[in-house]
Amino acid sequence: MARPVVRVSISRLMIQGFPATGVIGFVTDSLSVSRVTAINDGEYGIARFESTRSRMVDNRTAGNEEAGLYVGDSPDADTVVSGNRTWNNGFGVFIRHAHNTQVTDNESFGNCLWGCWCLMTASLAAPATSRSTKTGCTAITSSAPLPKALLL
Repeated sequence: MARPVVRVSISRLMIQGFPATGVIGFVTDSLSVSRVTAINDGEYGIARFESTRSRMVDNRTAGNEEAGLYVGDSPDADTVVSGNRTWNNGFGVFIRHAHNTQVTDNESFGNCLWGCWCLMTASLAAPATSRSTKTGCTAITSSAPLPKALLL
């Protein structure tokens, strides 16, 4: 297995119209992405894979083909996703195979799905705000905490 890139911070960046993922972390430890705006990217807005101890805080994502925010493929994720605003993406927030992920106080609207949580253990709370989804898409909205494992 590759050794992780350690303690990287990305903040106050705008990326728009990139043909792939706007901001990506792969095999990182203590990645922090904050105050980033990722708009109309070809894949994910902000994503991290096979990483641990990440923070995605106070970001804005819109119009991305996949998820605005993605945390995945991380059995020991230990990650915080909080205070983000995500709209008009395929998914607002997508958490997959990422244990110990805390998702709180995010605003999500106009996405095909607010969020998707697959095969993981996490502390999840409903979005601070969630409005209608795109036409023809299924919405997940709740004022109560979301289940710890939701398969879609």
